[in-house]
Amino acid sequence: MQFTYRGRGYGETDLSDKPRWVRNNHNPDGDDDTVRHQLQTLQSVDRSFADIVDKLRALGKFDNTLIVFASDNGYLWGEHGLWGKNKSYEESAEVPFIVWMPGVAPRVDGHLVSPILDLGATIYDLAGVSRRTDGDSLVPLLRDPNAAWRKDFFFENSTTSADGNAMWAGLRNERWKYIRYWTGEEELYDLVNDPNELNSRHDDPGLATLKASLSARVEQQLGLAIVPVRSFPDGNVGVPYRFKFDTWGGVGPFAWTVDSGELPPGVVLDPASGALVGMPTLPGTYQFSVRVTDSVVAAQAGAARTFETRQMRLDVNP
Repeated sequence: MQFTYRGRGYGETDLSDKPRWVRNNHNPDGDDDTVRHQLQTLQSVDRSFADIVDKLRALGKFDNTLIVFASDNGYLWGEHGLWGKNKSYEESAEVPFIVWMPGVAPRVDGHLVSPILDLGATIYDLAGVSRRTDGDSLVPLLRDPNAAWRKDFFFENSTTSADGNAMWAGLRNERWKYIRYWTGEEELYDLVNDPNELNSRHDDPGLATLKASLSARVEQQLGLAIVPVRSFPDGNVGVPYRFKFDTWGGVGPFAWTVDSGELPPGVVLDPASGALVGMPTLPGTYQFSVRVTDSVVAAQAGAARTFETRQMRLDVNP
């Protein structure tokens, strides 16, 4: 008998509380063969992991080794009618994360941790290296499940496409998850009473104060990006042209530059405002990308934050 997954919010049909991009990408039929193939490949991962543990035992090093098993992303298997990664829902946002450390009894831990941020800090801590990172060392939490730990977690996604899911940011605590999209749409879930995220309560007037508080926390932590441009209005030779780019997050003042390609002759990018201004002098199709730099020096890079768009197209008519 072949395995068929129908768990959690698989094939959700009432999407009235969901953003437009979810409704536009809804695929209730799914791909059961792909799910089965993914599960088959995981069996080889299990065997490989067992071989590594067996080798460490044979070498007498198992009891002196930190072992971490993690993934770079989760994956939706039809929940809400969606497939893939880079989404805010739990199936995509959560990742497998198993840590074995000598002297630590096995347990399932519900604290909010990040393999990407916290693993580096953990390794530095165990190695006795003093170095600043964006994460927190897991060592205190591994040794004591009652150790002080973060109560919420900020996460975001920024790409250069113009899809509805291209840019979002959110905050998750032990009960609530709030998500804001670049389109202005929102989601708010009570993960205790609605762990499958079937009923977004962002329009619930009784939760307005809570939503405002979570939204403010998100606003404080936004990274830097350029709001996607679905398409430019056409230009016309001899007619004044203006189009202004908008930022998502970041701290001004901003500096704008053309990153690649060329603008229509007669049109320039204002370096301070991020506006395309001027009067086109030649018809044609022009492709270019834009870069913005803000006024914050990133802690790890030691340089100002930047964001570049994809190649974009602007048509100028005769």
